[in-house]
Amino acid sequence: MVNLPTVPSGMNDASIGAGNLSDVLASKSLKAKTGAVPAEVLSSLDILASSVADGIVLKTGGNPRKMARVFDPMKKYLDSRVKKTPEALRKKAILYLKARIEFLLRKKVNES
Repeated sequence: MVNLPTVPSGMNDASIGAGNLSDVLASKSLKAKTGAVPAEVLSSLDILASSVADGIVLKTGGNPRKMARVFDPMKKYLDSRVKKTPEALRKKAILYLKARIEFLLRKKVNES
């Protein structure tokens, strides 16, 4: 069972929640220089993105402006991780997570 994360107050890996980003990125399969992000890593990132998006929606009551304000620091944090990460597949994984969270938040806004 996956624990729902809290919405991050700081932008460190521990604050991202269950199955945090560092654990996902520790996958040995992400050390390759080229190729596609493995399906099991994408699955973990999907779970993490869903948990984070749900946490943001709960914390903000689904208000789109508040959701954007809460997600903006996380987006900046993920962008900084991309810049600091030397491995191409890890960069792809972080970008995938960011895009997935954005997609889920937009979907929630469009549903309401």
